[in-house]
Amino acid sequence: MCPIQPLQEEHIFTATDLFRGNSAVMLVIDPVSLTVIDANDAAIAFFGYAKETFLGMPVSAFGDGIPEKFTDAVRGGAKRNRRYVRVRARCANGEVRIVDVYRSSILLEGRPALLALVHDMTGADRMRRELRFSTERFRTYVEHVPIGVFVAGRSGNVIDVNPAFLRLTGREEGQLVKGPVWSLLPPEAATEA
Repeated sequence: MCPIQPLQEEHIFTATDLFRGNSAVMLVIDPVSLTVIDANDAAIAFFGYAKETFLGMPVSAFGDGIPEKFTDAVRGGAKRNRRYVRVRARCANGEVRIVDVYRSSILLEGRPALLALVHDMTGADRMRRELRFSTERFRTYVEHVPIGVFVAGRSGNVIDVNPAFLRLTGREEGQLVKGPVWSLLPPEAATEA
């Protein structure tokens, strides 16, 4: 068993060290004026503003089209029971990104402040939309192909069938969906198997 060693002086991190050196996008916000008090290097790189411009900016400046949504996300908004709020954020170059804003109340030099962690979800959001489109396109193909198609899961149960399959087998959808694959066979074939 390894004994626990006390941290040496050079290994002790302050909250400022964790804020400044963190690769996560972080903003410290005044809870009354909702202006940026501080921004770490990751936030400056993400939003693209010079630090001098960034400090004192209202958070509503980041909202794309609906500044209140970004402001509500930082303030805690109507969804206080959620861990985060997904909003659209506008960067200095005009690029709009989909972000999740996680916020928590902190004390900064004895005064209340808000710490907002901003997580870029633009790529994930784009992939989700592309997957939805691809799934809808696949479903359209399967629904309209003139041959019978069925989809079975790993357990061997039928998950879905297309209309052509129902016409070919003379069965109704309720008879097949979620049943075992052998239920697709004619009754005489099923007893032989």
